Amino acid sequence: MRHKIIVSLLFSALFCLMAQTALAAPDQEATPAPFKFSIQSESATSPEAIVDSMTKFMKALPQFYATGQVSYDKVFQDNNKILYSFDFDYYVKRPGSFQLNLDGDEQNKQILFNGKTLTVYDADKAMYAVIESPSTLTIDEVLDKAKEYRLTLAILDVGRSNFGDNLLKNVVKSAYVGLSNVGDIFCHHVAFAKNDISYQLWIEEGDKPFLRKFTVTLKTNPAMPTWTAEITDWNLAPVLPEGWTEFVPKAGMQKIEFLKPSTQPVSAAK
Repeated sequence: MRHKIIVSLLFSALFCLMAQTALAAPDQEATPAPFKFSIQSESATSPEAIVDSMTKFMKALPQFYATGQVSYDKVFQDNNKILYSFDFDYYVKRPGSFQLNLDGDEQNKQILFNGKTLTVYDADKAMYAVIESPSTLTIDEVLDKAKEYRLTLAILDVGRSNFGDNLLKNVVKSAYVGLSNVGDIFCHHVAFAKNDISYQLWIEEGDKPFLRKFTVTLKTNPAMPTWTAEITDWNLAPVLPEGWTEFVPKAGMQKIEFLKPSTQPVSAAK
């Protein structure tokens, strides 16, 4: 009889413990860990210092070629998301020349800039449009001008001399996540949060802090769509043939006009 009572008490205690654990679990899951800066070796792992190091390194590059892949969410009704992707090749020569080639699910485009003329060619539609400038512009300046026409593409910003500086504007929280492997390359993984977006960067460890991967999440959209780019190769001495930033229309291509900034619909902003 005593044996049965002891067994019964043990069973009751075990049941109570399991019940407490089960009841506690939802509360634990509903309280995510705080997003804050890791204080391990603060001088070496400050997210801002790592981005600043990358910015200075990339700004000093007179020219480069970067290639990789971008994946991005497209949001549909009821916050359903479909993942799309495209490959890219990006040639940059400072202060004012670039060529970007996109080949993917939806994006089959070429974007060229020769210092005065920005050309966007859509291969799927055989259409192109240009933005002309009476004066010579830098890459930073033409990308700012393109924004006035609602023409934005995050991978283009890698060519900016102030790329990293822009990332750090209006940051409310930051975190050093740790060392991570991206394509067999050890990288510092850092994260930043702003009021409307959050983003993460993977920056190569060592004296050549190349950007290897970055991701942006839009927090103002309930579906939280994410855009991710992984740069698989950098070349600091690319072959740039004569006329590499000039667009020559072929027969059958149609020239269209960008909407002027004053006529752009508000809903077109991204």
